Amino acid sequence: MTSRATAQQGNSGSNLVLVTVGAAALIIGGYYVFLRRKQRGRARRGSPFDDSWAEDDICKQIEKRLRQRYNKATVIEVHDLGGTCEAPKIGVRIVSEDFAGLGRVEMQRQCNAVIEPFLSSGQIHAVSYELSVGKAKKPQVNSGVVRTSDEPETRLPQAKPVVSQAGQGPFMENFRRSLSRSSSTLGSPKPAMKFT
Repeated sequence: MTSRATAQQGNSGSNLVLVTVGAAALIIGGYYVFLRRKQRGRARRGSPFDDSWAEDDICKQIEKRLRQRYNKATVIEVHDLGGTCEAPKIGVRIVSEDFAGLGRVEMQRQCNAVIEPFLSSGQIHAVSYELSVGKAKKPQVNSGVVRTSDEPETRLPQAKPVVSQAGQGPFMENFRRSLSRSSSTLGSPKPAMKFT
């Protein structure tokens, strides 16, 4: 009996270790889930412990840097497009004469050079640019007419009506010929195979 009791005690010891490790993993995992839910709830509610003020601060810092670099700019706007993401996604709109003669890629490279410290540190996740040269224009849309304040009125292209010309052209002639050939052979069936 003593050997059997010792074996049971040995099994219960290993079971106890497994139960203890499993309970610890459950507690740690549950605590992680609890903290994650709490963090998401704060982000939705906008509680005073939320860090959304930091995103506004980043937008202001970026706007300040862009204003220093592009002093001829008529419009500089920086918006947070990310919502509740850990690192904000920034939308940048600049209308400046400093971009005269540059291609779209070169304009974006210049802006990336200004914003690079925020991108490399991970404070910003992504940047969306709307860059242009010249004056800021407000688009006006009225009943199919697209017009900006400085441009003359232009009409959108209208669809051309389709005129049916069924039964005309070389394609239809060839089609009719092939149809007449096949219809003449349709009437005479081919002999079936015979099984013996």
